[in-house]
Amino acid sequence: MGLFNRKIKKQTELHKELDLNIDKFEYLCSDKNNGGTEYKIYIKKLEKLQFNLFTKIEMYEFTDGSKNVFLRSDINNTDYDELKNFVNKLIKMYGNDFTNSGKLTEDEIDNIAINNFWSGRTWNNTKPIISIDALDDEYFTLTFLGV
Repeated sequence: MGLFNRKIKKQTELHKELDLNIDKFEYLCSDKNNGGTEYKIYIKKLEKLQFNLFTKIEMYEFTDGSKNVFLRSDINNTDYDELKNFVNKLIKMYGNDFTNSGKLTEDEIDNIAINNFWSGRTWNNTKPIISIDALDDEYFTLTFLGV
């Protein structure tokens, strides 16, 4: 791959707004992924909403020191105006996602309300990689991969 063919990853500071001090988390368990890499899972319930949406944080800490962080919000108790504002803030910060999807539309919000599902947005040109979605019928999830 040539120098000019590489995608430049934008450094993001958004995850630095999170308090990821391990002492403030509850240890859940340890496991291994399919590649054999060990990791520990921690959880923290938030006293105040993070980004006006999220009520808990799950953190997967890998043996190499990297972390994947998942913020969760109950899909049935989410303020859709706050969700729309937050997604639009992400669009403003990072541009359209990797599928060129932009601002959250009213049709998407209607679909979320009816089906409790949303494929969301993913920015793979950032470090860490960021996504927000509702891939299960319980939670909206904001994900930071490779913190």
